[in-house]
Amino acid sequence: MASPNEELCYTPAVELAEMIRAKQLSPVEVADAFLERLEAVNSALNAFVTTHEDVTRGRAKEAEAAVMRGDALGPLHGVPISLKDANATKGIRTTSGSRVLEDYVPDYDAPLVKRLNDAGAVSLGKTNLPEFGWLATTDNALFGKTNNPWNTDYTPSGSSGGAASACAAGLGPIAMGSDGGGSIRHPASFCGLFGIKTTFGLIPRDPTVAGWRTLSHNGPLTRTVADAALALDVLVDHEPTDTSSFAIPKQDFLKNLQRDIKGTRVAYSTDLGHAEVEPQVKERFEEGLKAFEDLGCELVESDINLEDARKIFQMTMFVEIVAGELQYIREDGTSDLDPDLHRFVTKRKDIAAQEYMAAQARRDAMYRRVLGVFEDCDLLLTPTMAIPPFKHPRTMAEYPRHVNGIDVSTSGWHPFTFPFNLTHQPAATVPCGFDRDGLPIGLQIVGRKSEDLRVMQAAAQYEQACPWAHLKPSL
Repeated sequence: MASPNEELCYTPAVELAEMIRAKQLSPVEVADAFLERLEAVNSALNAFVTTHEDVTRGRAKEAEAAVMRGDALGPLHGVPISLKDANATKGIRTTSGSRVLEDYVPDYDAPLVKRLNDAGAVSLGKTNLPEFGWLATTDNALFGKTNNPWNTDYTPSGSSGGAASACAAGLGPIAMGSDGGGSIRHPASFCGLFGIKTTFGLIPRDPTVAGWRTLSHNGPLTRTVADAALALDVLVDHEPTDTSSFAIPKQDFLKNLQRDIKGTRVAYSTDLGHAEVEPQVKERFEEGLKAFEDLGCELVESDINLEDARKIFQMTMFVEIVAGELQYIREDGTSDLDPDLHRFVTKRKDIAAQEYMAAQARRDAMYRRVLGVFEDCDLLLTPTMAIPPFKHPRTMAEYPRHVNGIDVSTSGWHPFTFPFNLTHQPAATVPCGFDRDGLPIGLQIVGRKSEDLRVMQAAAQYEQACPWAHLKPSL
């Protein structure tokens, strides 16, 4: 599919910001290019579900006027971004992919939205997600499904599937996502992107949102590690209104990104002690391990077993989804929720507090086991997903249930991500090659709590050794 300004639209955010600052590019020129590309390719993807050209152009004009006046400019001044349709935006519809919020227009900006606005970013609109982010593919009754730009017959996964699809297709160099069990890392892996969920509490959550309260981490999806570092420099800071937020010394992610990781002890696990993995994924992962070895890392195979993480995560997620969505079920038992989500909430609304607290005790014990990995290693590497991207399922019953020829649980195709939502650690995914059908595969990098910079540095070194940003889907 021909589209205008493709080269400009695939220019990294770091370069766009520098050129705007140097008056080599106009923020209005940049916004126009991205809006034209969005018009040309979004119909094939359904990545954006709400656009606001008037707001985008208005902010771009304000950004251009600031440049011409010689004002102090924010780190993202004039840079186009996308926001997940779960991020509250003042005066702009925010549906969370649900018919119950079809006409909801917040009267406030979520903390991360305010930070992006204050840094000069120019929003192109809101990207698609499954209803309230509860599924690992991106489809809902309000807007329909989002397609993977590498093959539109395939899902980008979810829940930040619209964000990943948009970013991979050149519809903004920085896409905001959230991750309650893999919802940044799944779609970043399936769409050939870098994605990071930061340590829980580093990027503030919206304190008015009840769901996924101890699981959901915010973070960016980008085509380069440096663009994510630029975003993190804006997003990471203490937020007084968020009880989970905490302060750490200023990281200067972009400035400190390039650091030699030679001599770093790196643990790795192909299966976390229990998971089945498709051979193609295992092969690409092992090639990624070789790249870290070539960078001078000391690789140590871990014997960690996280088979119990699934049941712990399920109980935690059950309660936290009910906490968020039960409010939309009427006293007579009816609702406008998706029927599957309605049944899910109704079935689990009476979980006993004792069951939940028992799961949290097991969660604490699991975290102590994970800490053991990091006693003498600084990073842990795993595959991001157990399988390559797959075709759009028509129903939940068609989700993958076979991996490497073995019957697996409902989470058997993504067993590597949710354990680290339970432990609140930073975890990123980097592209590590393609399957035989030309679809992306990812490698996960996990770090200690608050050591997000170390994860970013390792990802940046890997990117230099095995670059990927020049690879683009053919739409």
